Amino acid sequence: SSSSSSTSSSSRSRFSSSWTTLLMGQRQSAESIELRDAGEIGGLSRLQTVFPWTDLVSKAASMLVLHSPNLVEWELSPEEALSVIERAEPQVCALVESFQNFLDLCPECSVEYSAMVPADWAHALLQQLPGLKEVRFKLVPARISEDAFWSRFFGQVFEILQQELCELPQHGQAFKEAIAAAKTAKIAQAAAKSTDSEPDLL
Repeated sequence: SSSSSSTSSSSRSRFSSSWTTLLMGQRQSAESIELRDAGEIGGLSRLQTVFPWTDLVSKAASMLVLHSPNLVEWELSPEEALSVIERAEPQVCALVESFQNFLDLCPECSVEYSAMVPADWAHALLQQLPGLKEVRFKLVPARISEDAFWSRFFGQVFEILQQELCELPQHGQAFKEAIAAAKTAKIAQAAAKSTDSEPDLL
């Protein structure tokens, strides 16, 4: 457990270090924020600034793929990406309409999502979502730490995206089954951990 603890600390340090670098302006915005032309993803004119949204959808999906054999060969299409992003965007914006919304809608979580998401994704979202920038300014570090802020935010973003993946016409049912399987596995893991921690009764 000590090795896993040191690995987690290392991941947090890398994220915080990258984040500090971005905030200090040591990387130019043009290098940090990738703006992809809609033509690159099949000519969908309404989808202009994709980064990091398609990456977030792919990440959310990858967390579930292992729990469903029907998703092993699944690849996110431009149409599916647009569908998920369009439905998820207002929900994500609602998370940061106010700092109280954030605290209410983004609960504390045990998973360190801040270590799973590249710092330039967070930086790009700060540029795209004024509410996120304002909420972060009010909460970090006065109320919560940098890592806790991003873990709570991305934890809820991934939950929203996974729920929207369940609405896809062709693969929605497979994602629903994957979410159910993931929850079952999580419960079993927690039960096993609880059993291991119980003292032996002689």
